[in-house]
Amino acid sequence: MEKKEINLVTLLLKMIKEYGGKYETVFFTFEKVKNDFICTQANKKLEEITNVPQEFLVGAGIYNETLPKEISDRLYKVYNKAWKGNQILYYFVPPANEKVILFVVLKPIISQGKVVEVEGHGVGLDSVQFEQFRELFSKFGPFEQLHDEEK
Repeated sequence: MEKKEINLVTLLLKMIKEYGGKYETVFFTFEKVKNDFICTQANKKLEEITNVPQEFLVGAGIYNETLPKEISDRLYKVYNKAWKGNQILYYFVPPANEKVILFVVLKPIISQGKVVEVEGHGVGLDSVQFEQFRELFSKFGPFEQLHDEEK
């Protein structure tokens, strides 16, 4: 029998999609204008997680006063890949809310063979929970109970 391996990216993408079916997720869109990526839509959940007002997010480029240049440079590379038609998964710790890790999927919207917009969908995970999760997986044994949902 062939051994099947779990693709972590696929698993995270499915988790984000399933979470979005039950709870409000982060949603935003951007377009490429000249050599920058401009946010064209942002929902309230993105504002809550990043602590950056929607009014500031919409219309802002990647290089702005809410992000350190190093993060803007990395986002530019990721956004550029998405603009070329690739679906991208990344995580991000918002500088104004370091208690959250935001997992984001970028999905290019293609019309007549060209990317016209990119949608971002994401979920925030409390950084304390994420550290517990990471620690748990670093100590994995042959069996671990991960969750018990009592009824």
